[in-house]
Amino acid sequence: MSDSVRFEALFAALRSVEAEARVRLVAGCADDAARMERFLARPLGAARREAHVANLGRETFERIAMRCARTACSNVQLRARARFKIYTSELAESETRIADAIRATHLVAAKRLLPRMFTIGRFDVAGMRIPEPPAHRSEVDDWIEELRGAVRDEIGAGLQAALDRVLAHGLDRLGIVKTRIGLALCARSS
Repeated sequence: MSDSVRFEALFAALRSVEAEARVRLVAGCADDAARMERFLARPLGAARREAHVANLGRETFERIAMRCARTACSNVQLRARARFKIYTSELAESETRIADAIRATHLVAAKRLLPRMFTIGRFDVAGMRIPEPPAHRSEVDDWIEELRGAVRDEIGAGLQAALDRVLAHGLDRLGIVKTRIGLALCARSS
């Protein structure tokens, strides 16, 4: 089997691995987004308890809202980063097979044939719109529901943006690997 045919087969396998991992990642993140309430339940419960006994000041309610949002975001982010890590690990395994094949042909003398795998970014709720604090105690539960919507929207947007970045980096990796294969094959013909 020629080097060209072997590398094409390895690259086709990488594309297949990326496509399958992409489908699983997108489905998993969609499932997490659909079940957002499970990530919000505890932080919102704590916010509700705290809000019912807190002073009705803007600063106090902003602090309660941000603590709730950060806790919920942390929970979602932990889950998302685990999913992103699985995706990148699957790509890395296939890339390793390609790098080993390039190394075995002695076409390219390099310690690192492929650049390091991309880092998985984080998302935050720092810019979240915080609902206006309640004017009366009787409005605290309504405020909590507004907070629920704001946190859900912010985390949902952050999760989608992080997912889009990871998938874009994954596709970029395919281009990088294809380029490295092409360079190795050009080295063979020169």
